[in-house]
Amino acid sequence: MSAPAFNYEDFDEILYLGNGSFGTVSLYNEKTTKRLVAIKSMKKDHFRNPYGQQMLRRELEFHYHLKHEHIVGLYGFFYDAFMVHIVLEACCPKNLARILEIKKELTVPRASYIADCIGSALQFCHERLLIHRDVKPANILFWEGWKPKLADFGLCVQNSDGRRHTYCGTIDYAAPELADPTEKRGHDYKVDVWSLGVVFYEMLEGRHPFKEMSNARKKETVRTGILHGAVKGPLLAVNDRKRIELSAFRADQNFQKQVKMFHRRRLDSVKQGCNR
Repeated sequence: MSAPAFNYEDFDEILYLGNGSFGTVSLYNEKTTKRLVAIKSMKKDHFRNPYGQQMLRRELEFHYHLKHEHIVGLYGFFYDAFMVHIVLEACCPKNLARILEIKKELTVPRASYIADCIGSALQFCHERLLIHRDVKPANILFWEGWKPKLADFGLCVQNSDGRRHTYCGTIDYAAPELADPTEKRGHDYKVDVWSLGVVFYEMLEGRHPFKEMSNARKKETVRTGILHGAVKGPLLAVNDRKRIELSAFRADQNFQKQVKMFHRRRLDSVKQGCNR
């Protein structure tokens, strides 16, 4: 089943949210259901070549079927003479990248909670043989306070026939086997584990592990495993065979202790608000 089609008459625009290299995003009210949606509008010119068409097809086909509390919902699409419009679950305008620009590092409980939620979303994808391949702060959105949701499945691929060999993604968050186009073994779902590890590091330390490196230097650093500073941890094992499974990472007692601490603090905050 493909994502259903809509048209402009189905929505009332409420608020312009922002723009990027992909196009613009605005908040709308869907007339029949009264639900808030975000509509991502992109120029058709982006999809005239085979690669662009493939990205759009993946987003519409794979993303639509991923129903998970920590994945941004995709409701459908429509298009006109010049633009393609994707109808998405509404989220806050600020993504994790913008939050980190303001706050720098996050508390350990909050960072652990976000990593746990996104890890859950990625596990859900991997169980369905899907690899996201572009996990980064800009693709982690929020709704209902600090509830994180994974977005942007344009580089998502189905891995039903072994390892993939396409070089793609964002170099700052790309795993060694994905960042090196000469790597003959290809890559699998473990590239998402690496990317989550980089995001987790960034949330905890307030800086990217490859800060102030040229793209060429980043590629060499990731490929050889000589990371900036003392970046360690099971998520960032250079050898993907030794990289931890998300289920084991999320089940770690110390990690879950921090996640539970975040939930306790949030509950205490709600109680204090009710008692005022």
